[in-house]
Amino acid sequence: MANALTYITVLHDPSREEDSVTKPLQMPAGEYRRELQQLGEFFAAAAGGQKLCSVRVAHETGADKVLASQTITLTQANIANDDTVTIGGVVFTVKASPATESEWTKGADVTASAVAFVDCINAHSKFKGLFTATNVAGVITLTANFPGRLFNLVTFATSKGTAFAFGATTMAGGTGSQLMAARHYQAGVVGT
Repeated sequence: MANALTYITVLHDPSREEDSVTKPLQMPAGEYRRELQQLGEFFAAAAGGQKLCSVRVAHETGADKVLASQTITLTQANIANDDTVTIGGVVFTVKASPATESEWTKGADVTASAVAFVDCINAHSKFKGLFTATNVAGVITLTANFPGRLFNLVTFATSKGTAFAFGATTMAGGTGSQLMAARHYQAGVVGT
């Protein structure tokens, strides 16, 4: 069975709470059914012209979809507190006592350090559902959960290249076929 991707982009003013699409996305973890119900209500109101927003729907199809990925190789002896790794603009920091979702602790060996970093990445609110990190003997592979070229734009940087080496400075290998159709809706009225 061939798969297709549909991207929905909503342009709205988050300061106008009555027109904001962000409220349905702020449900507590695990309330997916309610979140989807609220998104459905938002789109129904937008279709009825009751929301000031712009919605763009685009479809991709084809069999050549590949997940983007990239590696991070850790060198245990060089990892120190306050070292950073930035992935897609999110800064992950090594700390003796992590206090935020972006902080993780160096382990007793390279595998333990990589496991701690992988757990931090996979639990991060900005990455959960979009990426999956795995570890094999201190080599972390970050893989997009969805195919497409868009993930190839995710960048990598570090404060210490001797502790963290990347396969490349961006994710790579993500493919998706051409855009098959796009529609633009403005306040419930179909446009081009």
